[in-house]
Amino acid sequence: MASQVGKALKEWAVVVKALQKGEQVLLLRKGGIVEGPDGFQLETDRFFLFPTFFHQDRAVLKDAYQAWVEGVFRERPPDGRVRIGQFAEVRDVIPVIELGAVTALADHHVWSPSFIADRFAWKPQSPLFILVLRVYQLPRLYEIGIAPEYGGCTSWIDLEAEIPTTGMEPVLDEAA
Repeated sequence: MASQVGKALKEWAVVVKALQKGEQVLLLRKGGIVEGPDGFQLETDRFFLFPTFFHQDRAVLKDAYQAWVEGVFRERPPDGRVRIGQFAEVRDVIPVIELGAVTALADHHVWSPSFIADRFAWKPQSPLFILVLRVYQLPRLYEIGIAPEYGGCTSWIDLEAEIPTTGMEPVLDEAA
């Protein structure tokens, strides 16, 4: 296993927190606006989680997780900085074309049923991808500057410098 990685996936900070706490082990993706008609593409199966703060809305979370939004904003690094502390490996990618398949996973994510339905309905010709992850906690947080190329509505970014993965520990044991 490589000891340094330079790829990151952008995700809401509140979802990164859920992944870090083991409250969630999957992501739902359709792709960012600039990712074109093919939608989300899995560029790598090993990446850092890059917490973002845009578009986060309490209303799209289940009641139990709504207060987490204020918490992640309170813990937010200074403007122009991001803290990376989690790494993920994709264990499976499941394209879903029926809403029922996603609603059956309601106990495994933080999003409200209405948000799931809205996400599913956006670009209805494109499947919604479920990424099943194994998430790891890095031994320390890495605070890095947000480069201009990290902006925009895209899923993947190439970090300016690789971050070491040595010493990371799984958030959940294999059985969980």
